[in-house]
Amino acid sequence: MASQAVMSAVLCALLSLGWAALLGGWSAADTNSEELKDIAEFSVSQYNLQSNGDSVYTMVSLKDAKQQVVSGMNYKLTLVLGKTACKKSKGYINKPCPLLTGSKLKKLECVFVVYDIPWQSKRTLTGKRCTKI
Repeated sequence: MASQAVMSAVLCALLSLGWAALLGGWSAADTNSEELKDIAEFSVSQYNLQSNGDSVYTMVSLKDAKQQVVSGMNYKLTLVLGKTACKKSKGYINKPCPLLTGSKLKKLECVFVVYDIPWQSKRTLTGKRCTKI
């Protein structure tokens, strides 16, 4: 009984010291890394490919980024996307496009989850949730 209490105390202490990442939990990701920028671009590209509308969206800002070690890496990104002047029907999915301005500018806040296995060159968008802002 006493050993269970000690183990619980040790586990709580480890978690409070930031050891959650070692235990499979989410931890902060380096928002300046090239890898994370690639993950963000991949997320926006997948959003544009999978969305029903004809408008192309681009990243306005990266609000938050977390990572989780699994058999590969999970990334959870919170991005603000803005509607551009480009249309998917015109072939502009992965090309630079100017943001709309004024009342025509529509923004979305999206949370994307990407599963990345770099040694197998596999990257998959496993979750997305977007809301208008």
